This record gives sequence, C-alpha cells and structure tokens, in this order.
Amino acid sequence: MKKLRSLTLPALRAAAILLTFASFKVPADVHYVDVNSTNTTPPYTNWTTAATNIQDAVDVAAAGDEIVVANGTFSFSDRDWKNYPARTYRIRSP
Repeated sequence: MKKLRSLTLPALRAAAILLTFASFKVPADVHYVDVNSTNTTPPYTNWTTAATNIQDAVDVAAAGDEIVVANGTFSFSDRDWKNYPARTYRIRSP
C-alpha cells in the first residue's frame, strides 16, 4: 500500500499543477475605433492607431476580442453581412 501511495502523490501533484495552468485564459486582443482617428493602422490596438469605422475593427478581430468604440456617430456600410462568420464581440465605450 505504501508503494501505491508514493506513486499516486506525484501524479496528483502533477495533475493539480496542470489544472492550475489550464484554468488561465489567454487574454483577448483589444481593438479601438474612433471616428476622429488620423493614423488608422491595423490591427487598431491603441487609440493612436484606432480604426475610423467599426467594421474595420471587426474585420481584424477574432472571436472573443474586445472592440472599444469612442463616442461618435458611425454609419453602416453596404457590405455583404452574410459572408461574415458568426462571432461574439464585446463592444464598449471608453
């Protein structure tokens, strides 16, 4: 019984360590949109390089990414929305 216990304890420790690291989430990217941006540069990861329209930020974002939209008036484009895969984004204003 002692030998079984000595083999089980290291295995349990290894499993606990793996579960601890597996529970960490990979941080999502944040993309910024500001209608008044003058230096738009993909992937729009800060206010200095913010996209000027929401669609550009959506185009470079992956599922789970966050899109931060500055206050402003944005208009919709006539792009074919049916060709975009279903993704969920969190959009918030600063």
